[in-house]
Amino acid sequence: MKPAAQYIRVSSDQQRHSLSAQSAQIAEFAAARGYQIVRSYEDPGRSGLRLKGRPGLQGLLADVVSGDAGFEAVLVQDVSRWGRFQDTDEAAHYEYLCRSAGVDVRYCSEPFDEMSGRVGDIVKAVKRLLAADFSRELSQKVRSAQYRHARDGRKMGGVAGYGLRRAIVDDQGEIKAVLQPGQQRLIRGDRVAFVHGPQQEVETVQRIFRMFLHGGFAQGQIAETLNSEGIAGEDGRPWSTWTVGNLLGNPKYAGVYRFGRRRRTLEGQRLDNAAESVLYVPGACAPIVPLVWITAAAAKRDRRMLFLPKVEILKRLRAHVAQAGALRQASVRASPDLPSPRTCTNHFGPWPRICARLALYPPFLPGHIDKRAALKDWPVGSPTEPPMPQTYTAFVGSTRLADGDLEAVALAAHAAQDRQAEMPIVFEDASGNVVDLDLRGDALDVARRLRPAPNDAEPPRGRGRPKLGVTAREITLLPKHWAWLQEQPGGASAALRRLVEQAQHDNADKDRARKAQTATYKVMYALAGHLPGYEDALRALYAGESSRFDALVERWPADVAHYVHELAAGAF
Repeated sequence: MKPAAQYIRVSSDQQRHSLSAQSAQIAEFAAARGYQIVRSYEDPGRSGLRLKGRPGLQGLLADVVSGDAGFEAVLVQDVSRWGRFQDTDEAAHYEYLCRSAGVDVRYCSEPFDEMSGRVGDIVKAVKRLLAADFSRELSQKVRSAQYRHARDGRKMGGVAGYGLRRAIVDDQGEIKAVLQPGQQRLIRGDRVAFVHGPQQEVETVQRIFRMFLHGGFAQGQIAETLNSEGIAGEDGRPWSTWTVGNLLGNPKYAGVYRFGRRRRTLEGQRLDNAAESVLYVPGACAPIVPLVWITAAAAKRDRRMLFLPKVEILKRLRAHVAQAGALRQASVRASPDLPSPRTCTNHFGPWPRICARLALYPPFLPGHIDKRAALKDWPVGSPTEPPMPQTYTAFVGSTRLADGDLEAVALAAHAAQDRQAEMPIVFEDASGNVVDLDLRGDALDVARRLRPAPNDAEPPRGRGRPKLGVTAREITLLPKHWAWLQEQPGGASAALRRLVEQAQHDNADKDRARKAQTATYKVMYALAGHLPGYEDALRALYAGESSRFDALVERWPADVAHYVHELAAGAF
């Protein structure tokens, strides 16, 4: 009997009975073909659209690429259980990883074994495309149904918010049961609507509007007042400027249900919908405040809010770092001239990515890395600036956008910045440093700023003795060192130059590995500092454990993993 592992997956908790059906079919397939199931990987209630969020498949791939899986094949019910990846090459890539490690992937209910030559490969590619199309079509149908139910006043998912609760109501609007946070309806056809929460929360909502509209309080002052009085916010959390502003700007407190403001693509990207596609349903619940209060609060907030361009936000963050000596979310939140940390992460991505844009890298601590500190509160570093390399790479989120010379990459980033939800980030390939580009204006403006001005050219050399290219700097040595240098041929300067050149020659491999480690670390911090396994991969990088590093990095998004592998090639 050949050892094999099984992989089973269902999309929702309501399908848990399907796991046993998959296992039964896999067991029948294994018995007919001489396999013995020695390990099982499961993803119950997990979407097949992405590898992220699927610990079963991630663990399977990690065991396979480690080279010590303990089985020769992976048995899966069908192509859709392996995944409904929107990029069909992604599904093929994970299967190739298994096959290249000597582990075959067998689909139990698919007729691939009965097909000869390339016919099976073609049918498998079509099956992957059909699995992806099923998710796309289902997403469109679900979205259409959500809009239809929202027009009828039904609440479509999400929490109720402070001062409100979710309740199951009948067709006449009578309350059948009030749902507590985390509870779900038992019958799929039940209608869920907003109802008033506890009286104290309702009165607090009304008080917040009065303080903002008539009391002259700013959002931050309202939050401080409520926190000082011991009035907890939603889920018992303290109030903040953002939570107060979110309450003031939500029309549900006037009985108007707003739906469709944002959407999430099948690739996991969150996008804002056009204003005309947002649905407003009046009378969805009893109002807590009049609608005119919502309108007045929105107008007042628009007058007070300052919308800064991304270039200006980075400029102010640099000034803040120069003054405070560090970039911490608490100090950014307390600064009146800076947007909130949430706004910064919405514009530039996770906090490590913002720190990398400002050349702030935490010191590497091989023994222990605190994850929260790595994401929020690392002090300012002092990285050295290496010579400018010839190639650059641009990323948008976890997707590789372009690579090549600086002008080509900058133009690609400029073209992508308007159609992407996240601002592109550009790296120097040789050093891993983030290149801060000014992408304002059109493509000609961007290219013009990158090209040197005519007056920046080096003036022609005049008459006289040519420069030797020697730089004079102060060196502090002990007297015995100076005495030895003076005895060397050519004097102290010539001896020092010979010593440095000899050290460069002797340590060339070590220096190359150290530079590769540093560049890889900077890119990992910017692109993967928020991903699982980041700390372990960092330790493997500096410990020289190539196989362990590869296994950990392979779990990350494909473009990030590929780029990190490229940079780390010289570190091992």
